[in-house]
Amino acid sequence: MCISSKKLYVFACIFFIYVLVYSDLIKDTKEKFMSDLNAKELLDQEMSAIEKKVVDQHKKQLAEDIAQTFKNWKKEYRITQEIFADLIGSSQPRVSNILNGRVDSFTVDKLIGFCARIELSANIQSKPLRNMKSGTKKFIEEIQNNNAA
Repeated sequence: MCISSKKLYVFACIFFIYVLVYSDLIKDTKEKFMSDLNAKELLDQEMSAIEKKVVDQHKKQLAEDIAQTFKNWKKEYRITQEIFADLIGSSQPRVSNILNGRVDSFTVDKLIGFCARIELSANIQSKPLRNMKSGTKKFIEEIQNNNAA
């Protein structure tokens, strides 16, 4: 079977065009996939940062709540900071920091440990954070806008 050179030339041209078009499609698909992958990685990183911020705010709120509970407890039993410090196994200056709301240098674990020493229960309630309402709303709107696009 003999194929004429003209037919072979036409076939070669069509094949060449097919390869060019197909390779551009592959390239475009690969670029879109990589772009989507990068966007997902960025979103994951952003979500991790937001989650960390939310967790940190919850920890701070819990520490402040425990400090207020200590303040109320000390007032109820009419004891000095020195006695309170002895009861929880800490020093008077650190108790002063707690009672005055300066809890940044304490871990939540440490504060819960202090609660246990005076037989207080550290209850955690789920409630909106004071300063996250508008940030959360804005983040939800951004996600909705990205999903709509």
